[in-house]
Amino acid sequence: MGGGLSAGPVPNPRPRPARQLSVAVALPSVSSSRDDLTALRLLHTCSCNDWSSGNAVLCGFQETVLRCYGMLYKECSIAYCSNRHGVLTNSPFSTTHMRRKSFGFKPHSKLSDHFQYNHIPAQLQTIQRIYVRGIIAVQDDLVVMDLLRTSKGNRFSWTLFGLLDLKRNKFLGTFGEQSFEVIKELMYCQVSPDHTKCLVIIPERTQPQVELQFFLRVFDTGKLQELSCIRLNAVFTRFVFNPCFSFDRLAITNILSSTQPNPSISIVENILDPAVIVTNNILDDVGRASVSHIAQPFISQLVYSKDGGLLMATLSNGRCAGHNRHGSSRRSRFSHAQIFVLCADSLALLSVVDFTHNTCALHQCSINYTPVFSQCGSKMAVTIYKQRFTGEQKDEHYHDVVRVYQLPVRRTLKNYCRVKILQHVAVEKVYMLSLPTRLLDYLRFKTEYL
Repeated sequence: MGGGLSAGPVPNPRPRPARQLSVAVALPSVSSSRDDLTALRLLHTCSCNDWSSGNAVLCGFQETVLRCYGMLYKECSIAYCSNRHGVLTNSPFSTTHMRRKSFGFKPHSKLSDHFQYNHIPAQLQTIQRIYVRGIIAVQDDLVVMDLLRTSKGNRFSWTLFGLLDLKRNKFLGTFGEQSFEVIKELMYCQVSPDHTKCLVIIPERTQPQVELQFFLRVFDTGKLQELSCIRLNAVFTRFVFNPCFSFDRLAITNILSSTQPNPSISIVENILDPAVIVTNNILDDVGRASVSHIAQPFISQLVYSKDGGLLMATLSNGRCAGHNRHGSSRRSRFSHAQIFVLCADSLALLSVVDFTHNTCALHQCSINYTPVFSQCGSKMAVTIYKQRFTGEQKDEHYHDVVRVYQLPVRRTLKNYCRVKILQHVAVEKVYMLSLPTRLLDYLRFKTEYL
């Protein structure tokens, strides 16, 4: 699995030299102007308890868990929330004793214990000495795992990645084996909507006593081989694939600048031979005075809407706001954040949602500041942390509130029809409708029919 693993560290393969991004002049061929979209407006507000009790279903949302105090890289990861998926409660027992006996390492996290016990073949654990460090990407039922392999006597350890199909519960193999152990906090990964490409940001030191350089490596998930390598300028970069395309277009942050005084977003086309189509410095549109309450602002999350018409960029606090596993001792310390709603093609700013949350964007689960979408794709829900009101007086206590917004949608007949149908029919039951296959794929937000 993964093409013959050796007994010791192997040199990092370099199938192609690292490339630099080029800047293209042409605008995207697929365009949805600002005038073709409706406005963002507030629809509903309720508490988190009411949301999980039934308001989520009434508003057309499948996600009922919008708050998690799990620690990043321990209970949760950037791509996978243990609380939302019920991992910590469904795990039968911990594999602490097994890992200490087999590898000589202390257990890394409860999340890695769950995947180590349930999804990693026994041969990888006992013979090839591979164990799970975390989950770095999830696309539908396809999961990319961060793995660590150790030599005999635990003298050496190096990083590789594993591919898992959760629907079939099948381990597909390993790929991207490095010659060293990569720092897990500096990695970032995404899988293309058609499940054919996997992009991983890997930091490495090309020469001794030289600063870390970041490379964006493109892997083929079918052949489990590296296709391309791109050297990045920025230290902290986030990216996401556009669901309207298979793997040809993605949004990426800070791609043209190595510093972050002004966070930027760029649209990149053809990742194998990348070219920057358009770039937007979001603070130029809103002004620095509007984000003065956010200390060291950085783009912590990029999310496309279900139909691919909108891009949500979350601007979070770059300083640690104080984190606690149960959110008890430091819950009075909250962080400010903003969600910028952008046109997916032109990156024109449509609206800004200002909110607060009582978790740390650097050390706690990312679902606290990541918006979720309804099954029809026309609504967005965000959890905020606000002060209670007792009559006409403000209370000293704070509580979590869920706000539901009506998203800007394309003013086309087929899009309105899809929204109305999915408001009454669940996505899982769309295939039961008496419609042609192409229309069913369009209703299920298939990539080639968006």
